[in-house]
Amino acid sequence: MSTHDDGVDAAPETDLDETPQTEPAVIAEAIGAEDGETGPAEDGETGPGESAEDEPADAPAEDEPADAPAADDAPAADDAPAASTFVPTSDYQAPPIPKLGVTVAILTVIAGLVGVVYYAIFAPAAVYSIDGDGPSQTELAERVGVIAPDLEAVVLDPEGSPQVQREMLAQILNALIVEDLLLVQADEAGIEVTAEELDDNLAQIVEIEAGGDEAAFAELLEQQGLTLEGVRQLAVSNLLIPKLAEAAAGEVEITEEEIRAIYDQELENVQLSQIVVETEDEANEVLDRLDAGEPFETVAAEVSIHESGAFGGAMGPFQPGFSPPEFDEAVLAAETGEIVGPVETELGFHVFTLVPPELEPYEDLRDDIEQFLRDQALSAPVNAVISSLDQGVEIELDPAYGT
Repeated sequence: MSTHDDGVDAAPETDLDETPQTEPAVIAEAIGAEDGETGPAEDGETGPGESAEDEPADAPAEDEPADAPAADDAPAADDAPAASTFVPTSDYQAPPIPKLGVTVAILTVIAGLVGVVYYAIFAPAAVYSIDGDGPSQTELAERVGVIAPDLEAVVLDPEGSPQVQREMLAQILNALIVEDLLLVQADEAGIEVTAEELDDNLAQIVEIEAGGDEAAFAELLEQQGLTLEGVRQLAVSNLLIPKLAEAAAGEVEITEEEIRAIYDQELENVQLSQIVVETEDEANEVLDRLDAGEPFETVAAEVSIHESGAFGGAMGPFQPGFSPPEFDEAVLAAETGEIVGPVETELGFHVFTLVPPELEPYEDLRDDIEQFLRDQALSAPVNAVISSLDQGVEIELDPAYGT
């Protein structure tokens, strides 16, 4: 097993039923945050600004928040027009590696997608080989021991080890095979992952998983039989893929105008808040209270019969086509900041207002938006890198390590 000079091993929009949204969907995706939740809404009202490429989910049911079970007659999210066309078109997620439970699984999925593991019985000197070259049991045990110390003995005696440990080892072996395949391509292209990049990536993972508390994160890893250095090393593949993709596609240029357009698009995503009551008299009383200066959120929490009342009436970005026509018409005719109502629908009498989205300043989000656009531009080259991994390559794995 050779080592790089840097010390890195070179081993072979939202439905009205969603909870309040702290950041617009596109910006949240650009940042890689997990705060894409938005306020609840009722069935038949404005839909999500979610991309069809994001995790699919049924649209929430009438009068239920986003985290409540959807009703049978609720429209599917796939029927909803996307709030933004600027969304990733690939399943690939740029670094840092996502949630802890997927640290190993992400690379295993890549291995499964390209079918890189072929099973064949061959001389037991090597656990797996790529074009006839691979690590011995002893070499592999040392490499696996850095990632998952409890599995080092499993490498040396797979058939005498518990099934659950053999299954975890199989996942790690798949990840290591993918890494070795990528390292071959990277070597040919003169590309490497530096120790500094791995350290930065690990710091981002620790921040996401444990608020930057490395000791707490190490404890979480220990519970899963993993180590900090193991997570650091498993990031090699995740960092190599976009580098190889960009090398194949050429440098991706993102203009300032493109970045600004995304930000301006988010500024136009006004947020809808509403109060729903049963009678017109109650709606007029709501208007009187609001005119007297009571906060919209307070009144909504107190009197609204809609689930969004628990969130101060917040419904997330407004998107026409998911509400009764009379409600859509009233919202489209309203001015931002204006309190409108009562509007009668089959759900009751609505009093609503439109507020501008709460975005951080452009300068604070600019780099995140640029990275989002760069990842989007590289989605096709990334897929090409993944699909080409096993082309023209013979990979063999001792069957004893396949389960």
